[in-house]
Amino acid sequence: MSLIDLNFQEMQLFVCVVNAGSITAAANHLELPKSTLSRRLKHLEECLGTRLLQRTTRRIQLTDAGTVFYKSCDQILEQVEAARTQIVSRQDAPVGKLSIYAPNEFSQYKLGALAGEFAKSYPGLRVEFVSGAGNPHMLEDNIDIMIHIDEPQDSSFIARKIASATTNYYASPTYLKLKGIPKRPIDLYEHDCIVELTYERSPRPWLFGEQDALAKLKINGKYNCDSIQLCRDLAEQGLGVTMVPDFICRDSLEKGTLVKLFEGKYEVAHNLYAMYPSRRFLPAKIKVFLDFLQQHFPDRL
Repeated sequence: MSLIDLNFQEMQLFVCVVNAGSITAAANHLELPKSTLSRRLKHLEECLGTRLLQRTTRRIQLTDAGTVFYKSCDQILEQVEAARTQIVSRQDAPVGKLSIYAPNEFSQYKLGALAGEFAKSYPGLRVEFVSGAGNPHMLEDNIDIMIHIDEPQDSSFIARKIASATTNYYASPTYLKLKGIPKRPIDLYEHDCIVELTYERSPRPWLFGEQDALAKLKINGKYNCDSIQLCRDLAEQGLGVTMVPDFICRDSLEKGTLVKLFEGKYEVAHNLYAMYPSRRFLPAKIKVFLDFLQQHFPDRL
């Protein structure tokens, strides 16, 4: 086999499949027929004379040879992209479709106020704002940028910190007058609690900061909601105690419909990250949105 037998594009496709975790996810992201992608990978393996991937119906796994080849391809592609970046003008206008996912409440209370300004600044972009209680996959759902609370576990994506936000415990004056004021987090086991649900519809544990460490309360809520805003609304109506981000409760504090418990002593800080697929092939449309977030969001929301 000569170097000419190796197809550069097939190397790119191979790396994309590994990063996506499956041929199906990679085919959707690349907008290629799955059969075409499988055929190109098979040709690459034939050129190398070895199997690179062990395939199943849902996932792929690298062979030993595949692991070695992936690392080499990754380095080669990074060098090629670095060379391309030096040549391509930095003034490339961001164009095409930009899909941005963010949790509902973040979109409503923070992103929405700036979305119009961003869209007007880049008229060549078709911007899609996606939010909701679902748990989308960046590649499978063709999302360019995903706003993620706390550092993501998936290391195959790049995460840039954009801000931090704090959460605290809240209840209405009416509820506290009826049920009493908790003095410490463990007292919450004796109270009616309004708990946020995870994507799997299980109660999200309540955290509290104490002595530079995090502790956890496993609360079985009397009311469970998959919306942080609904948790806040039920607390305003006097139904119980909830733990929610401070930035969605500022108006409630000013109006006096909610009270922050424990004087904020046990608040927990969360970092917010903008996730995107790769540094190597960073389109101008993603770069300008990342820069926009960095310029317009304070360090602490």
